[in-house]
Order: sequence, then C-alpha cells, then structure tokens
Amino acid sequence: MTQVTRRARPIDRSAQLFVVGNVLLAVLLSGGIAHSVISDGRPPKIRVGFADTHRHLIDTRKHAEIIPDLQTAASINFDDGVTQLQLLSTAYKAHDTDSIVLGLRGLLNHAPDDSELHGELATVLLGIGHAEDALRHAEDALRHFEDALVHSSVAVRLNPDSSRLQITQGAVMLALERNQEAAASYRKALELNPDSEPAQRALKYPLKNY
Repeated sequence: MTQVTRRARPIDRSAQLFVVGNVLLAVLLSGGIAHSVISDGRPPKIRVGFADTHRHLIDTRKHAEIIPDLQTAASINFDDGVTQLQLLSTAYKAHDTDSIVLGLRGLLNHAPDDSELHGELATVLLGIGHAEDALRHAEDALRHFEDALVHSSVAVRLNPDSSRLQITQGAVMLALERNQEAAASYRKALELNPDSEPAQRALKYPLKNY
C-alpha cells in the first residue's frame, strides 16, 4: 500500500461528535421514547437505569472501565440511540476502535441517510484495514477496505458536493488498488476545494499517471 492511504485521520473525533451528538440526541430522545410508547404502551426503562448506574464512571472519566458495559448495553438495546452515542463518544476518548465501529453502526441504524456518519465509519474501517495490512493480514485488510467502500460510496451518493467525502472515497479506492476511480474521486475533491492538500498529494503521487 502507499503512504497516502496509510495516513489515516486521528481517532480523536470529540469535537465533531459534540456537534453531531447535540442534534442526534434531541431527535433520538424524542423519537426513541415515542417509539417505545407507541409499540409497548410505556416509556423505555433500560435507558434511565443504565445512565444512572454508570454516571460515576463517566463523570470520573474512567472510559476504559465503562466501555464493556456500554458495548453490552448498545448490543442488547440496539434501538437506543442515546446509548449508541454514549458508547461512541466514550470509545473515541478511550481510542477503542472496535467500540467506535459498533457505536457508528448503531447510530446509522437511527440515521441511515447521514453522510457524515457513513464517511466517518468508512474512515475508521480504512484505518483498521491499513493496520491489518501492516500485519500482513491480507484477508482481514481486504474485508475492512471493502466495508469501507460500501460506506464511502453511500456517503458520496448522499452528499456528492463534499470534498472531504470525495477524499475518503479516493483513499478507499486507492487502498483497493482501483487507481482510476481513486484519481477520479480526488479530482472531484479538487474541483470542490482547489486548496485540498490530500487531493493534491494523491494526484501528484502515487496517482500521477492516472
């Protein structure tokens, strides 16, 4: 693989998550409670109890300690968007990649048309794939690259005018050695943002001849 594709973005996304989270939190709280009332005839019970039980760990920033419980809660109560968001935020702070993926997939269950979530998941999966590739786990790397492609493609389809998402798509294509398509994505990114350094670097090398 090339140096361009190995430069995955840092795992700390707290600032981006804060913006996305504020919007999702209000929607998911109202939507989740309404769904529970309509389908079960009562408000949800798991959400409140779970939050109370682990409030101390969250407040004291013991992120690594709370993640296993958050993973369990997110898996059992997959329709609880608040728990998914809590898992994702904590996982980023703890740099727990597997939990980041789980949290992003959980949030996409609630917001399947969110291009930013798809793009973020593609970026994380791309980073996992490069890590597997560095360890010479070719099959695992390919699986993560192909999964990243699914989400980057959806992200670009939902928001084709995002230079950042076009760059993500280009990086995924490059990881899969689909250089012609990678170059097309990077060129589109440059059209949208002529100052994009990642796109400029990619088209200068290793996609100079594409």
